[in-house]
Amino acid sequence: MAEGQDSVYEIGSTSDPALYCRFLIGRAGEGDVEHALGVMAETGADKKDPELVVLAARAYRDGKGVEKDLGKAIQMMADLHKRGIRTYDLEYVALIYKRNRTSDLGIAAEVLAQLTMGEPEAYAILARAYRDGKGVGKDERKAKQLYEYAIRGDVKWARNELFDILYSSKDEKDNHRAVEIVSVMANKGDRYALLRLGKAYRDGKGVDRDPDLASLYFRQSYEGGSDDAGVELARMLIARSEGSDLEDAFDIVSLLSGKGNRSAMQLLGEMYRDGKGVGKDDAKAQEWFYKVTGQGANRWDRSSPW
Repeated sequence: MAEGQDSVYEIGSTSDPALYCRFLIGRAGEGDVEHALGVMAETGADKKDPELVVLAARAYRDGKGVEKDLGKAIQMMADLHKRGIRTYDLEYVALIYKRNRTSDLGIAAEVLAQLTMGEPEAYAILARAYRDGKGVGKDERKAKQLYEYAIRGDVKWARNELFDILYSSKDEKDNHRAVEIVSVMANKGDRYALLRLGKAYRDGKGVDRDPDLASLYFRQSYEGGSDDAGVELARMLIARSEGSDLEDAFDIVSLLSGKGNRSAMQLLGEMYRDGKGVGKDDAKAQEWFYKVTGQGANRWDRSSPW
């Protein structure tokens, strides 16, 4: 506590030290969190109320009332895990992945493996570990299996991540399954699922190719807040070039370029270069190409893969 500050605990809260600790951590004034830890050590309040440790760990994670210290937050959560308190294990794992220290990743995988029987989200997080080879051997087959388990447990974001794996497969059955699982969330308006479904119809993977339907899904995703979908929509409009398509595409990429989207900046430069949707303007084209990477001359070459 700050020098000269009265201790609420000392002047009348001894009957409920856990409540006092919650007060201190919630207030998060200078020295409050450290003082709360001292009270826990003295009274054992955290033994009766383990969530006190979690609250303190979050304070160190976020730098709220204390200097940010991810290592200390992880150690606190590790101590809870060792005490057999598994309620907060997903949060413990999230901290490990946030720090991303190679030596810790195996621990995260072990904790997740223990959780999977009763926690669907643990399946999805463990699937990520196998997908990326973090703490476990990289195993796409295992990742797909775990994502499927997570989907059965209604872990919504697992659908989009499994889509990405299945969609990249050369197996048509995987492509069809990718569309099937993502359609569920797309029908509920999920912008990430709509973006992925748009790609499927654009590319004709898992479904018959349908540029108009692809554009529709990209637009719905863009209107739902996906900037990436806006870029994809603009590309579709430029390719179609009917009616007001080019003007609409220019409006979209202009807005997204103003927000710093590099793909939109590149596309905007191309539109100025080629005079599509806007008057041809070599100077503005070069300006936008330079904003992307500082290598405008490379972007100016129409033979460039950009």
